[in-house]
Amino acid sequence: MSKEQDSLFSEDNFFGLPQLQERVALLFTLLASILMVFLAISDFFLGLNTFLILLKLGLAIPFLAGYFIVKSGKYYQPVLNVLLVIAHVGIYFNYINNDGYRGPTIYTYFILIVVFSVLLRGRAKPAWFFGSLIAYGTMFYLEVQGYLTVVRNYADIPSLYLDHLITILWCSLFIYTGLYLFISRYKKQTEQLEDLSRRQNETLQQIQQVNEEKNRLLALLAHDLKNPIGTLSTTLSLVDEGFFEKKELDKILRNLREQSYHLNKVLNNTLSYVMTELDTEPQQIEEVDLIGFTEEIRRAMQVQANHKKQRLELEVNGENQIVPLEINEISIILKNLLDNAIKFSTIGAHIFFTLEIQKDLVRWRIVNEGIEIPQESQDEIFVFQAKTSYGTTKEKGTGLGLPLSKKIAEANGFTLDFESSSFKTVFFLEKSI
Repeated sequence: MSKEQDSLFSEDNFFGLPQLQERVALLFTLLASILMVFLAISDFFLGLNTFLILLKLGLAIPFLAGYFIVKSGKYYQPVLNVLLVIAHVGIYFNYINNDGYRGPTIYTYFILIVVFSVLLRGRAKPAWFFGSLIAYGTMFYLEVQGYLTVVRNYADIPSLYLDHLITILWCSLFIYTGLYLFISRYKKQTEQLEDLSRRQNETLQQIQQVNEEKNRLLALLAHDLKNPIGTLSTTLSLVDEGFFEKKELDKILRNLREQSYHLNKVLNNTLSYVMTELDTEPQQIEEVDLIGFTEEIRRAMQVQANHKKQRLELEVNGENQIVPLEINEISIILKNLLDNAIKFSTIGAHIFFTLEIQKDLVRWRIVNEGIEIPQESQDEIFVFQAKTSYGTTKEKGTGLGLPLSKKIAEANGFTLDFESSSFKTVFFLEKSI
């Protein structure tokens, strides 16, 4: 996962319902303090009594204080409960000083319903719901029965209508804004979580695929190691018993030498692959004579090519330079490419190994004649697939060399690619210098 994705799916962006409630509560407390101020201003222009104006301005203070306390990340639920108590006290005084059930106080109940349902947790949710419902019902009943006296503020019906309309407007905006923010935040988080789940499923599938490939690789390694080692053990026992004549023994030793070379190559590639996966092997950068380094690689691989009577021909284009190179990484890649060319070239073939030196670029090209790589294999030639492959004389391979080379090249900023036609296959490795 990239740094940008890590940031997107960080702990700050994902939170559960309690954290979401806390963030919405932060908005509600701020909106409530603003609502109180606007209602006080409305009451002032409607000519209502001074007590109502001061009451609403006074209520704005604890809601604003609650906003800063909740913002600090502490005491979210206790603060919310205290604010609800203050709100109910304010509602009671507003009720008896603003025309009782005829006035606009009733609309505050719907705001409280939203707060109860969205922000409260556990038993506090039903407790406040029923407690508030009983409180409102009790005030209505006491007023209707004449036990509760309320102050009449409105000179006529149009004034009462206007106050109702303004209160409906402010309360509607409050409820709509609060619910919109809650739903939009919840929707955004849900979309991000779905995207995260999809990415995790993709990553899990990739991990499973890699594990399956590694299991197949272990099975191949076990098979490749078991037979030669078993043959070596049996052969040495028979040699100790004098079972072979000298002519037969020379032939057996040649076969054992070839098998030991194969085992050495398999183990070296496996070790390199593991070290690349772990990313623990430090880079060894040395000042290298390009022509001398390339000729050294050619001579080392010519020994292997001699078994198939092949010839590695080195061609140099450009003037020699001494440059800093990741010598181990480039050696692994070039040896794997040459090994691949030797394996899939016929007996007696010529393999062309070209070094191109430019001012700011060095390129190695390995060209071998032969059949074209099938298109379906071209698409996956650098993909790690633990499977046995066979050369033109049945040389066995594990399919690890080219994926290892590609991985090393990408990790070090090299360019490794190939071209294949019906006449030849060309692999090339480029590095900026």
